[in-house]
Amino acid sequence: MAFSELTKIGLSNRFSVVVDDGRLDLGGWATCNGLEVTFNLAEYRTGDGGNDRVMAIGHTQYQPIKLTRAVTGDTAKVTKFLGEHAFGSKACTVKISQMGDNNEVVTFWEFRGVLVTKWNHSGGDASASKPAIETLEFQHNGFLADGIK
Repeated sequence: MAFSELTKIGLSNRFSVVVDDGRLDLGGWATCNGLEVTFNLAEYRTGDGGNDRVMAIGHTQYQPIKLTRAVTGDTAKVTKFLGEHAFGSKACTVKISQMGDNNEVVTFWEFRGVLVTKWNHSGGDASASKPAIETLEFQHNGFLADGIK
């Protein structure tokens, strides 16, 4: 792949996560999985069209987002975020930015209608010499302008 020296490349282990336009900064994350959209097709066959089909884009389908990182001081912010969503949760927006090697934003996605579905701490083992890992998962209504009214 050819790039110019000015091309910004997003690193696969640097993601920044912010809730509701900066109301809460959840810090940096090492992985972000689930950035995917599927365009489901609606197919129709007309009565006089033989085997010809008319295809149109149906609804878009988004995968849940799963973020992981080592437990850090920012984990307290995640605990606050979880507390806000524990009962009677209200959907929020989440912006995930993919960072480059100089910690600059290369690209970003803004998720609307976000509801937290799971948080996990890897547990502890005094005999292991690796960091504890936290995982945050959420479902959303999308990051494209397809559902904005």
